[in-house]
Amino acid sequence: MNFRSAICLALAITFAVDSAAATDDIKLIATDDSQMQAAKATASRTLDQFLAIHSNPPFDATNLEVKVVFSDRGTNELMWVAPFRRTATGFEGILKNQPRNIPSLQWGQQVTFTKAQIADWGYAQRGKTYGHFTPCVLFERQPSADLLALRRERGFVCDRTGSQIRPGTK
Repeated sequence: MNFRSAICLALAITFAVDSAAATDDIKLIATDDSQMQAAKATASRTLDQFLAIHSNPPFDATNLEVKVVFSDRGTNELMWVAPFRRTATGFEGILKNQPRNIPSLQWGQQVTFTKAQIADWGYAQRGKTYGHFTPCVLFERQPSADLLALRRERGFVCDRTGSQIRPGTK
């Protein structure tokens, strides 16, 4: 399957299965938030391991995605991108969120980005969701019934150390 076909399939699945990405509430996070900075540091420290999984995913790995920092006129916004692929100069993929503060971007748009812009990553395998270090901070802070149900339903591991990147590979 070529990249364009994969993008169309991913968009169709996104529309059919999970429209929440386009309507997620924006969470304003202070730039000096120590827990969020620690989550981003863990994601950064384990990014090469995730990219290795992405380049040769196990047959049962799904929803491989990255959270990317986009900037426009002094405004930063973090948004999920999937599917994505490497290019000669970095990466390209499809924006999974509707931007709130960057009018030059739209949900579903193809975007380009560099490795340095990746702030988080995630994927699902065997009923568990790995990575997603920044959402896990929010799960701990705002243990609402809806968030707890989402965490249980999708099997978020929420491993702060990043040691459980790929089950069964140790």
